[in-house]
Amino acid sequence: MSDLAADRPVSTSRPVVAGLPTLYRHPARKKWGVGLVLERLADRAHVQFQDGRLRTIHVDYLRKLEPVDRPYDVARGLVDALESMAPDDLRNRG
Repeated sequence: MSDLAADRPVSTSRPVVAGLPTLYRHPARKKWGVGLVLERLADRAHVQFQDGRLRTIHVDYLRKLEPVDRPYDVARGLVDALESMAPDDLRNRG
């Protein structure tokens, strides 16, 4: 995965789990579960959610995603699971 730190949605309270990408949730779509930004482009990002769907989200809406705070072992498991759901061309970039 590429370094997305500079491209992540702006948040004043971004949870940081050392060595892991930030996990997000959509506040209006709780059924989607937690999501992982797989790729950030100039106008959109590809986000893999726990419901198994890869969603393309325009940058204007990306700011609405809320960072999720989880203990390291839980976050590591979520990142691994979300990456395993990702299409091959977006998996483990960087």
